[in-house]
Amino acid sequence: YRGEDKGYVPPCSTLLFGSIGLVGNTICFLVLYRTTAQSTQSFVQYLRSLACFDFFVLLIEFIQTINDLTMYTLNYSILAFRVSIVCKLYEYFKHVTILVSCWTIAVLTFDRLILVCDPFTSICPNLSRKICNSKRAKQIIFILILISMIINLPQLLYKEWTCRPKGYRHSAYASPRQIFTQQTPVLLIDDTNSNNELFNNNPDAAEQFQRLNEIILEKNPSLVSYEQSSNWTSISDFAITSSISSFTTTTTTITTTTTPIIEIKVLNNNIQSDGLKQQQQCKCRIAPHLNRKTRSFVITWDTYVFHMFCYTLIPAIILIASNAAILHRLHQPRKIVGTQNEHLRSKLTRTLTMVSVIFLILYFPHAITQSAQYLVIVIHSKCNIKFILTLRILSRLCELLNTAALGMNFFFYILGVTVYRSAAIQMLHLDNFSVFEHLTCENKPSVSLQNRSIISRTSRQMDNLDGFIHLSSDKRWFGDIIARR
Repeated sequence: YRGEDKGYVPPCSTLLFGSIGLVGNTICFLVLYRTTAQSTQSFVQYLRSLACFDFFVLLIEFIQTINDLTMYTLNYSILAFRVSIVCKLYEYFKHVTILVSCWTIAVLTFDRLILVCDPFTSICPNLSRKICNSKRAKQIIFILILISMIINLPQLLYKEWTCRPKGYRHSAYASPRQIFTQQTPVLLIDDTNSNNELFNNNPDAAEQFQRLNEIILEKNPSLVSYEQSSNWTSISDFAITSSISSFTTTTTTITTTTTPIIEIKVLNNNIQSDGLKQQQQCKCRIAPHLNRKTRSFVITWDTYVFHMFCYTLIPAIILIASNAAILHRLHQPRKIVGTQNEHLRSKLTRTLTMVSVIFLILYFPHAITQSAQYLVIVIHSKCNIKFILTLRILSRLCELLNTAALGMNFFFYILGVTVYRSAAIQMLHLDNFSVFEHLTCENKPSVSLQNRSIISRTSRQMDNLDGFIHLSSDKRWFGDIIARR
């Protein structure tokens, strides 16, 4: 659950996957740093950066889940910053880290595409040597961080710590037709009669409020403040009377000649009391003092530039196209030896491809549902309660898959590659246990020197041939050669 949406996803699931991911990414970073400290390969730099960024994303998700749990059980927020500059920096760091984490795995997949397929040979020869190295990888990661910081500048400039009543109609995303001005009291409609024609004709509560608001303002356009609302007497078919009750509420009764009574409770926003303060919800939001054009710009930028294009569409296109090309190349007939074929036959290529495919399957449903919520609910003001609840439940489930995707990378490119697996077992001092002995490199059966020389000499002979052999038949072919020798 998140905020007002309680009970959609159990917090224990997010905490479990988050804890596993935090520990796994920490081990992954330490293993990569210790075993390949002076490596000149580009993918090592990308894997280090990916482990680091995934760690921070999972840490933010872990803290946010604990905050939701304390809010739900204890009514206490651990993220109550109360200072705008702190909440600005928190939101800015969160969005920058999420975007860089997504783009790091996209660039890692594209780097493997250039190394394996080399699709730009005719345009730029030796492109893999120029790009697929450690120095260039560091430069690309720095550029990704810089671009992400520029894209998320609105999070730093236009957000601040604000408190407002609960409810969508008070947010900056709500349509101006659905709300009154800041000086106008909040209307809480209490329909006690199920036979009311105005409410039965429209099943949605938010649209009911908007329709009632438009009817009242249409009958009396000057009705914009609390002082004027207390002097209502008669508006066409409406007979409006008012009476003040207690310190915080004013009860106003609206009657018509054709419909039963609708009771409206008017809460004065200017009166600060303990009961009213409990209705306030404080968090880092778009600043309420912004004008309409600036607020519209921030919402459009966050919806289209960040969520739709930078966070969803462009990385998805890169991952799908690159993985399709790599998988197609892996299953093509090819020569036995050569630099490209060594990359093709390496287990690392398959492991990294599996990482990006799993990331694509688990990560992007969350990005797609997030974009759908912004587009359908915010931009087009879709007010179907069942549809909104279904979309939010789906978003929470996809968020859990996203957390699992960030935590599963460790199991693929650490446990899947023999060198890194051995380094992780030795670093954790698990090699003393008999269960883990057969998982290290030292206990793997090695090929004899005679067989190695035979394979090497035979490979040099076959390098001059034009024949192509499938990867699946390589071991059988070499086995026949060794048997004949």
